[in-house]
Amino acid sequence: MFLNLDTKELERHIYRITTLDRIKELFELRKNVLVSPISWDDPYENYILRSKVRLKSGEIVQYNYHEWVYGQCWSLHSTSDAMWRIYAPDQKGVRIRTTVRCLAESLARAHPQNTPARCRVGRVRYLSQTSADSIARKTFDDYGIGLDELFSSLLVKRKAFTHAGVLGMSVARAWRGNGVGQALMQEALRWARESSTLKRIELKVYVRNAAAVHIYEKFGFEVEGRRRNAVFQDGGYLDDYVMALLLE
Repeated sequence: MFLNLDTKELERHIYRITTLDRIKELFELRKNVLVSPISWDDPYENYILRSKVRLKSGEIVQYNYHEWVYGQCWSLHSTSDAMWRIYAPDQKGVRIRTTVRCLAESLARAHPQNTPARCRVGRVRYLSQTSADSIARKTFDDYGIGLDELFSSLLVKRKAFTHAGVLGMSVARAWRGNGVGQALMQEALRWARESSTLKRIELKVYVRNAAAVHIYEKFGFEVEGRRRNAVFQDGGYLDDYVMALLLE
C-alpha cells in the first residue's frame, strides 16, 4: 500500500492547510474528499497517464486511466508562510495533522474491498526530464498498465519545473471592479519574489476576459500563446491565452 516510503516513516506526521468550510464539510460528512489530478494546478500532474502510447504493432493509442484515479497532497513540513498564503489567503484556514499510517488506515476503512489494489500512499519523486521520460516509456505495455505503475505515475515530478509556478485566482462577482484582483496579484507576486526558487509565473485566461488580461499585462505578464477551442463552456468552445511573467 506504500510507495517510496520506508516502514520507519509510517509514523511521521504529515500536514495539510485547508479552509474552514472544508473542515466543516469533513466533520459533517465524515468523509475525506479526494480530487481528480486532472483538476490540479500543476500542468505536469497526470502527464504520464495522459501520454499517447505506441504499441508493439506500431499503433498509437491513448488510454483513459487518468480519469480513474483521485488523490490528495500532504506535506512533511509542519508549516510555512507560503502554505498559509496559498491555502488560506483570507487567514480563515486550519492546519490539520495526521501520520502516514493513519492516513492509509482511513483509506482502508473507506475502501475495505481489495484495499491494496485501490489505495496507495506514497512520496513524490523529483526527477530530471530524462528520468521522468524513461519512467513514462516503461509505464505502459500492450496490455495497458499495472497497478503499481498506475499509482507510481502520479508520484513523478520534474525538477525542471520547480522554478515555475502556476497562478490561479478568482474574484466573486459582487467584489469585481473594487481593486480586489489587483490586490490579490500584488500579494501573490510579493510572495513569489520572496521565494528562493520561483523564477517564472504562468497562467491561463480566457481571451474574452479583457479586464483580467489588462490586469495581468499591467503587472508585466506577456501572452506566450493562444489555445484555440481550449475550453468547452455553456455549449460553445472558448480560446484562452497562456501568459507568463519572468521574475528578476
